[in-house]
Parts: sequence; C-alpha cells; structure tokens
Amino acid sequence: MTTFTDVATSPTEKEDFRKTVVAINSGQLVLMATDNLWSLCGDVKNTRLVEKIHNLKPEADFLQFEILVSSIKMLKEYVQHLHPRIETLLLYHTRPLTVIIDNVINIPSPIISNQKRVAFRLVRDEYACPLIDLLDRPLFSTFAHNEKDTVPPGFGAISSDFLRQADHVSKHLQQGRGTSEQLPVMIQLTGREELHFLRE
Repeated sequence: MTTFTDVATSPTEKEDFRKTVVAINSGQLVLMATDNLWSLCGDVKNTRLVEKIHNLKPEADFLQFEILVSSIKMLKEYVQHLHPRIETLLLYHTRPLTVIIDNVINIPSPIISNQKRVAFRLVRDEYACPLIDLLDRPLFSTFAHNEKDTVPPGFGAISSDFLRQADHVSKHLQQGRGTSEQLPVMIQLTGREELHFLRE
C-alpha cells in the first residue's frame, strides 16, 4: 500500500501527514483538504465528533455531510448491496464522486438522516485517499463553509467560525496551488434504477 509519506517531497509534508493520522486516531476534529476542498473531518465511529460536526450546520440537510472512503471495497463494508450501475460509475469516473445510499450498515445512527440516506464520497486526492487507507476506516466530514456561501478558493478564505472548531489543522495545501472551487459530482439511483445527477 502506498502512503502519502512514500510520495511526499519533504520531511515537513511527511510530518504533517503523521500528525493528521495521530489527531484522527486521538478522536480530534481535523481541518484538511479533501479532493482539494477544505473539510472538517473525524473518525466515522466517533459519535461525539459526528454530533459536533452536525452541530456546526444545524439547519443543513443530510447532503452537507459525507462519509469519505478510499475504495469501492471499503464502501461495500457499509452498504448492504452496491448496485452494479453505481459500482461501474465509481470504477470509471475520474473525478471525486459522491453517491447517495439508502441501504447502509455498520454506520452510527447519528449519521443516518431522517430520510435513512447517507452520502458517501469516493475520494481521489493524493492526501486524503492514502490517509483513509492507512486508518483503514472512513472519515465523516462536512465542507468548511456553509451551503449559502461560496466555496473558499484557498485556506486563507476559510471562515474563522470553522477554523475555531478544528482541534488540528493540516498544512497540506495551505499554500501553493490552492484548492478547487468545484464540488464533487453527486448522484443517486432512482426507483427506476436510473442514475440521477444531483450535482454535476
């Protein structure tokens, strides 16, 4: 398994990755770039953190909260049945992709919405993906901005309201090329087993 420390170009990057792993394993709320979008993340099994993340956006619907997985194999550990059409799309889609799943398992109840649906994102980036691989479990997350606000184009544009909530802030992408302002594609399967794009 390749980790970020295998491809990191400096000791500083490796140390930042190590500290982020330690923070998550210690039950801390971490601010980090996921698929080049700043998010607040925590251990999916830590119900205290899950509730804290929910409380940051009390008026938001369930689409504002995602479970981040690093592989289809990991996703299948939390889904009773992954429809072949969704699995095929995940296999061949090159951008980060969020899928809405109804038949979830092994998920703490605070995460499951009133509609009994959960948003899973298959991450693609060089930092979050190997991080989740190393943890061997998903992360629960929400973007570090409110739905009505524009996506922060970089670390310096993140609201202080979100910065204050983090126990640990990753240095990855704080400087340099910045972050993407494009949210991941989001899909769900309709009752007719057709793919419906909620966000493209």
